[in-house]
Amino acid sequence: MAEARKREKILTIITVSIALIAFIYSVVIERVVLRWKMLNEEIESRKNLLIGDAELLSRYENIKEEYMKNPIFKVKGANEEEAIARVLSEIEAISNKASCYITNIKPRTTRYIGNYREISFDVSIESGITELSRFMYETEVSKEILRIRRFTTSSKSGPAKSLKTTFIISKIIQ
Repeated sequence: MAEARKREKILTIITVSIALIAFIYSVVIERVVLRWKMLNEEIESRKNLLIGDAELLSRYENIKEEYMKNPIFKVKGANEEEAIARVLSEIEAISNKASCYITNIKPRTTRYIGNYREISFDVSIESGITELSRFMYETEVSKEILRIRRFTTSSKSGPAKSLKTTFIISKIIQ
């Protein structure tokens, strides 16, 4: 009987030890390992970003040269009237492409932002909803890099599905 009690004690101690080790593993070690893996993945992701940034930085002079060669960005030295004319012709081209009727375009005052100038225009158009959305999309992806700062839309009295919209469209130049 004494030998059976001794064996039972040893089995109980072994069982409790295994249960305790399993509990500690599932509560502590597994979470630490999971957190460790997440941190390693984040470190690897940031490392890859830094490698990409370092590559861009090493090509900085070449990128700057290409940027200055591109005629889209060569506004420096051009006077403001030329820039206004280019932007107005781009707005008209976008309007024709989107089948919108321009009722009014007025230049606004030029804002100076450090070394840059922002020219902006009040543009009023009449169109249907699909033409309006196309006009907005084409303006945002324009080669002149135009930005719609604000717009208001109201329904026009007259034919159904016709909208009157007023935009403030701007472009930053050097």
